[in-house]
Amino acid sequence: MDIVSLPLSLIYSEVICDSAVLNDSSSSQVLRLPDPLPIMEQQNALVTISIVLGLISSVAVIVSVIIAYCQWKKSKKFDGVKHVQLLREKLCDDKEVAVAILWFDYDFEWYSDKFHSDMETQRKIDKTLSVLEYACYLKDKRFINDEQFSLVKYIIDRTITNFQVQEYLYNLYHWTEKCGTEMSFSFLLKYGKNKGVIDSEFDNNKSKRYRHFLNF
Repeated sequence: MDIVSLPLSLIYSEVICDSAVLNDSSSSQVLRLPDPLPIMEQQNALVTISIVLGLISSVAVIVSVIIAYCQWKKSKKFDGVKHVQLLREKLCDDKEVAVAILWFDYDFEWYSDKFHSDMETQRKIDKTLSVLEYACYLKDKRFINDEQFSLVKYIIDRTITNFQVQEYLYNLYHWTEKCGTEMSFSFLLKYGKNKGVIDSEFDNNKSKRYRHFLNF
């Protein structure tokens, strides 16, 4: 039958029915969409797990750093004990060093205008001061602590307060300064200055307090 010959009311009823079917189909499709709440809960759970794993990882790193620091500190303390033990053995067992320390202790006269041409005496003094220089270097660079340094501190104090030692250091200091080179016993000298046993006259290369045996 031709659509033109159909009654107008029948055509309208067909259109309305088709529209209702479409609306019912759309409604059913909307109702079939998944519920978003379980997905959000899963996402929140994943975020929580990620945060917990991050915290566990951070704690593990902190614990590892603490353990490594404790091991390093223990190793450093052990190394300091070894350094001091070697220093004490050198100071006590080396005969030339032991003799020089006695000279410092009892103010034996050894530094004079003949010292720098007396190879034997100079070797004894330089060897002894080198050992004490090394002890002051370890202390200055914190390779040994105050407690460990105290085991050799008395000998160093007795040495640096000896005026002949100060005179020798004075001559070396100004002679090497004139030559533009580094002084051999700079850490021992630094210790003496910090302790206050070496006065400001030491820096004056024309001081009358100290005898001049080197050309500077």
